[in-house]
Amino acid sequence: MDVLVEPDPVQRIARATTPLAELAIEGRTIPAIVTAALVIEHFCETRPRARMTEIARRLELPPSSCFSILKTLVEERILSFDAATKTYALDYGLAAIGRKYLTPGGALRAVDPILDELARRHAATLVIWRRAARHMVVVDRWENSSPSQLHVDVGARLPLLAGAMGRAMAAFGGLKPHEISRHFARVRWETPIAFDAWLAEVDLVRERGWAEDNGRLSAGISTVSVGVRALDGRVDAVLSATAFHGQHDAERRSAIAVELLKIGALLGDLRIGGGF
Repeated sequence: MDVLVEPDPVQRIARATTPLAELAIEGRTIPAIVTAALVIEHFCETRPRARMTEIARRLELPPSSCFSILKTLVEERILSFDAATKTYALDYGLAAIGRKYLTPGGALRAVDPILDELARRHAATLVIWRRAARHMVVVDRWENSSPSQLHVDVGARLPLLAGAMGRAMAAFGGLKPHEISRHFARVRWETPIAFDAWLAEVDLVRERGWAEDNGRLSAGISTVSVGVRALDGRVDAVLSATAFHGQHDAERRSAIAVELLKIGALLGDLRIGGGF
């Protein structure tokens, strides 16, 4: 399942105008909530003030339903209403809600359900690593419900270029060649790898966007990692999925990597001030 695919707008509008009783029977979403989301998205995209009739026409919504939604959003301070021009616009309420997610820690709160579901579906442990000088430090992790699973403590640290996350940092972390060489020498591999061979793997990471380590750093452990960019475009964090070696075949690891890439990009977009 593609966890980041948004519903088709046409389907959402149809769902918003479907009678509540019919939706309840089908176990689908509540039409008023869908309509409210569409109205908010409309103002986020267009910005200018608009009359109720314009909004209803643009979203193909019944005027009576549209009016009720707009009235409620005004009461909640998400929209403002100008009685003189009979127009609506975004108010400070939406910013107040968004600020809770756009402060340090907010990016992780926003994607927490996605990461939790991915960890359970793939029976993997997901970890956010953040660079701290010569090391990568665990910022947060999501474990699955399997009887046997890998546990990682928040605050744990590894050498900067260790494992799959190290390959991702070498590929996208903006390190100079002499820095890469120096940091690589600090890694203690369970199964040693020559520096030139490792550099060839880093080149592959640059091509496909994600890295993996299958038991080289730690025997019996397989990890897939993607970089997470800060607002300035540099990678200073990594999102990893770790499982037991042999638990996932190459095709499954590739599929996990595709999901991680999308979540990693979303995390980068949500980060404020370089934090999470």
